[in-house]
Amino acid sequence: DWKRTMTPQERFTMSFSRPAPHFKPSIVILPTILHDQDGSKSQEVLKPFREGSANPSFYNIRQVPDMLAVSHSADVALSTAPRSLVIRGTLFSDFFHELLLTVWEKWVEFTEGNEDVRASTVLWDLTHPGSITGVSSADTALPVRSPHYWMAVQGRSTTAISIKAAQEFTTSVVSFVRSKNTELSGKDLGWFLNLTQGDESAEDVFGTNLPRLSKLKARYDPKKVWSKGLVIDP
Repeated sequence: DWKRTMTPQERFTMSFSRPAPHFKPSIVILPTILHDQDGSKSQEVLKPFREGSANPSFYNIRQVPDMLAVSHSADVALSTAPRSLVIRGTLFSDFFHELLLTVWEKWVEFTEGNEDVRASTVLWDLTHPGSITGVSSADTALPVRSPHYWMAVQGRSTTAISIKAAQEFTTSVVSFVRSKNTELSGKDLGWFLNLTQGDESAEDVFGTNLPRLSKLKARYDPKKVWSKGLVIDP
């Protein structure tokens, strides 16, 4: 219901995580409501998350002066997070129940079976997609201009021996999300450039725009000075 009535001034990030000290599998929803001077708008907009079947175990609303303050909201959590982190992400068309539930089950199984990686999380971002459709594929680098959202898997490990497991988990989950979303929506959205690791196919990121971008690469960077991450060949 909230997704159907949201505006560009409202967004939330939903995460699968195991907060200390009990490390129980939890769903954490972090909403952001812009331009709310007295908090009344937030109280109304977030009503679906505190009433009915949601029944949150913890609920709190805070006003902050600017986005700088928002950017520091996770400082405490990050200060105690494992130093080893690998992030991958992809795009998805909608919050399909089957998609979310299967990823939840995969994440619970992975973090339950290995204490070294239980700080690993899955993030689902819900930002109003309206502005995406306002620019055609031919006018930008990224080809996907239909409404969509993005998700990310943060594979964290407290030991060197579990780093490989965290890497394999992130790769496995985002590959599943891409495949399952294609099955459920009928659209293959490829990979999300911002959350690639560099071993993805450029065709899967830029689609039909790749030939045009390759020409620009040949013109402005023929020697591939920019060669980190996912690279376009001239």
